[in-house]
Amino acid sequence: MKKLLIAICLVTTLFISRSVFATDLTGSIAVGANVLSICTFTTTSYNLAFGDYNPSSNLDNDVSLKVTCTADASYTIVLSNGGNYLGGTRRMSHSTYYLNYGLYTNALRTTSWPDIGNAETGTGSEQSIPIYGRVPSAQGAGAGSGYSDSVAITITY
Repeated sequence: MKKLLIAICLVTTLFISRSVFATDLTGSIAVGANVLSICTFTTTSYNLAFGDYNPSSNLDNDVSLKVTCTADASYTIVLSNGGNYLGGTRRMSHSTYYLNYGLYTNALRTTSWPDIGNAETGTGSEQSIPIYGRVPSAQGAGAGSGYSDSVAITITY
């Protein structure tokens, strides 16, 4: 009986001692990440097809680039001058003939697409960026189908 009583007292003393002398240490973990600016095209091939040109009036059409960039990422869309550029004018070619055209940032076609690019801000979702085109009236191009040019698109972010 004495041994049992001593054992009970010893176990009780250990539990009491632990709670009297218990110490909690605290700390923290710093958690962080960097979100990279990333941009992608939904497709890399676009077609700005003007259709049939009548020299008595302007011929307009547009195409929309599909771009997805990280939210709040600044990016610039640069369009090359094309393969037939001459004297500040983009041109489509067919045989030895040329048909001038312009690319614009607005539907009224009053603001040419800037040489330095058009600045945009990403939303994290797909954005539709319109490019407005115009073939001006009163051009003396030769009759025929297949006038074409190729404009490279570059996104800098």
